[in-house]
Amino acid sequence: NEGGTDYVVTNPAHGKSRHAHFDWDFGFRAGVGYQLEHDAWDGLLNFTWFQTEASDTTHASGNLTNTRGVYVMNNGTSAKIHWDLDYYVLDFELGRNFFVSKYLAFRPQFGIESAWICQHMHADYAYPALNELHVKAKNNFFGIGPRAGVTATFFINPYWSVVSSVN
Repeated sequence: NEGGTDYVVTNPAHGKSRHAHFDWDFGFRAGVGYQLEHDAWDGLLNFTWFQTEASDTTHASGNLTNTRGVYVMNNGTSAKIHWDLDYYVLDFELGRNFFVSKYLAFRPQFGIESAWICQHMHADYAYPALNELHVKAKNNFFGIGPRAGVTATFFINPYWSVVSSVN
């Protein structure tokens, strides 16, 4: 869910706005891990990929006000928006299980994580006096930093356990 996707107010007197609506899309998370022979340390490398887009179009007889770009006037006749989102995360962690008792284990982990989030928005507005107004915006984010956490596992029996994780 992403907020701030409004692009036009269809009835300025009542403040009803239209939004770009994202549908459900598929993504994936793939990883590979390896358990070291010495002291049972394990390493994990995960990659997450997700891409989606949203669009919306509205028409009215001279009663639209844009919410993107420069305020022009409130007598637009049509508006449309298209929004693209690309989300990628790569993380590496190193951890080890410590058994406190026969039924309880803690696994502290630490590592590094990076994320790329790219968003592109394009909105078009039609005004009788101005012809058209085109608004484009983009936000390209890259971040990298440490990650740490601990996972606690309570073994009820050989087939069932309760897991809690803080990252």
